[in-house]
Amino acid sequence: MSLIRFAGRAMLGGALIADGIDALRHPTEHTEAIEPWVAKIAESVPLPDDPSQVAKAAAGGVIAGGAMIATGLLGRLGACLASSVLAVATVVGYPFWTKKDKVERRQMTKGFVMHLAMLGGTVLVLAGPKKKAAKQTLKLAKPAGRGCCKGSKTK
Repeated sequence: MSLIRFAGRAMLGGALIADGIDALRHPTEHTEAIEPWVAKIAESVPLPDDPSQVAKAAAGGVIAGGAMIATGLLGRLGACLASSVLAVATVVGYPFWTKKDKVERRQMTKGFVMHLAMLGGTVLVLAGPKKKAAKQTLKLAKPAGRGCCKGSKTK
């Protein structure tokens, strides 16, 4: 991995981890945003109907995905995990188009754009070049001098 890709992954992973930790520290802000959605989804899908649990699970997914991206260990899986949470969180958590107050609308727009940028970063990790698989070939040692059978010679 090049130094630039390493630095980019570290920055993206760090931002995701920080965002997830913030969601764990202040769950009520996230719980209020997803409460109506969780109630609707819980009717048809066997998931927890407690918005606080859902917000914490989503935060854990973002933290885990960010750590995977930052370390480069299972980075694509981490990007998939983080992007699946971010896609929903961006739309549900920052509905700036519904806000009438200019200040609140501006704050929501900033959050939306920030999450959209992180989502774009995870998509770039997913679309990045694949690691070359290490060639694992079994090389048999050639016997020195004579072969294993009498009268055989190796060149």
